[in-house]
Amino acid sequence: MKFIIMGSGESGSGAVFDYLTNRPDVFDPINSEFRLVQDPGGLVDLYSSIVLGFHVNRASNAINRFKIFCEQCGRPKSKVYKGLFSYKYGLNYAKHIENYFEKVDKFISRITHVNYSGMPSCERLNLNTFDVIKYELKRKKAKRNNEKPYVGEMYLPVSEEIFLKETELFLNELFSVNESSIKNNIVVDQGGSLWAPVTTTKFYGERKAVVVTRDPRDIFSEFQFYGQAYPGADVEIFCKWYEGVMSNIDKDEWKNDIVLHIRFEEFIKNFDEEVEKLNKHLNLSDDEKYAFDPDRSVKNIGKFKKVLNTDDVKYIEKKLNRFLHF
Repeated sequence: MKFIIMGSGESGSGAVFDYLTNRPDVFDPINSEFRLVQDPGGLVDLYSSIVLGFHVNRASNAINRFKIFCEQCGRPKSKVYKGLFSYKYGLNYAKHIENYFEKVDKFISRITHVNYSGMPSCERLNLNTFDVIKYELKRKKAKRNNEKPYVGEMYLPVSEEIFLKETELFLNELFSVNESSIKNNIVVDQGGSLWAPVTTTKFYGERKAVVVTRDPRDIFSEFQFYGQAYPGADVEIFCKWYEGVMSNIDKDEWKNDIVLHIRFEEFIKNFDEEVEKLNKHLNLSDDEKYAFDPDRSVKNIGKFKKVLNTDDVKYIEKKLNRFLHF
């Protein structure tokens, strides 16, 4: 069974993930957040290009973008490394997933109905100066020879049905573990969208989803120091942002049987009860030993009292009152 844990920026989902990975019957296959599904260029974008307003150029672009994104995720993680001409970040998937790049290439092949040389105008708009010069030289040479310039690579994807089948197979290949291992459950950190936990996890096949939320006052206090993608400098902007993102939650999906909503504060303060609820949802035994210590996370509840000034706290409590956890 696959367990997909989802949060939204300092939501406390890491505590749930840590508890699960400290069980002997749960396996973390990549030792990192799994970004290949929900991030731009990931499987959600790829799937959308096939089923929503299909256009061959858009679908081809999505496959090309997915190839690039997979390569970026496969590169070394923690620190930048020196490429030929530049420094690049990565997520180090290739270190933890055996034959990662080979599996990606095979997946691309299986979801491609046909591929051929070509470059539509929408792609040419993205060429840098050097590539424009190369393209023009090839085009002029081909024109002199009364030929068509073949530059770039185009992909026509398979049907939605085949895509979903192959995507589930692809994820199974990435997360494969020895069948004899007692760790026959796989937990995936951030492997889908908090806002649409059913739709964005359909690629996994049989799975359970857990969405984790946290009091917005503590989230804003964390944003003062962490989370480069989130607003932490202005309380008014934060409140507009938080209300906006939370309004995008698909409430029907949160009510789905495969989804369990956990509040970070309750998970830590009422750990035994919450773990029992979580284990029941995931069909895990309550008898397994684990190394996770909830007391280490108690300090992260009410953290805003030490970090935020009184005016900011009052503003959040006024604007986001319906989202407060305590």
